[in-house]
This record gives sequence, C-alpha cells and structure tokens, in this order.
Amino acid sequence: MLTNADPRLAIIKAIIQSADGIKRMVLATSKGHPALSGVDECLGAATGSDYISDGAVRAEAGFRVAQEMKEMGFIEVRVDDMPHGSAAHKAKVFQFPPI
Repeated sequence: MLTNADPRLAIIKAIIQSADGIKRMVLATSKGHPALSGVDECLGAATGSDYISDGAVRAEAGFRVAQEMKEMGFIEVRVDDMPHGSAAHKAKVFQFPPI
C-alpha cells in the first residue's frame, strides 16, 4: 500500500472521490463490470506509467475503489477480470444496494 506521503495516493483519492469518478464507477457497476474499470483509464492518465508498472499503485486504486463503493452502500459480489486493455487484471464487482 502507498503511504499517506505518496503524492500518487492523493491523485487516486481525488479521482475516485470526484463526482465524475463516482459516476464512472456506478456506471461500470450497472453494466456488471468491476467498479475499478470505470476509473481505470482516468487513473492511468493521472498517474502515468506508475499505474501500469507499479503493482502497489494498482492495488491501492483497487482498495480505494472498493472502500468508496462500500461506503456508498454497494455490496461486493465477486472478483472478476477487468476489460481487455485495462492496466489492472482483476477487480471487485459490486451490486446496487437493496432498496
């Protein structure tokens, strides 16, 4: 995991917690994809080659996405493959919370 002093952590949090990031994660979830797939491209663009080459950055992103989804009330249902071309290989899939 990344330390709080690592500037990449602030970037990851900013993307995941932004209105656009949340919208992207929920949209991916609505399609049955891992929530991370919604922000994968944004994270790669913002952190550069670190997202592709550093497993700690990808792991932190996956952890933070899962944390955000759970805080919004989504329920983790499985781990699945990420879409072709994603930097991450597998990530958690969530379902909408019961009404």
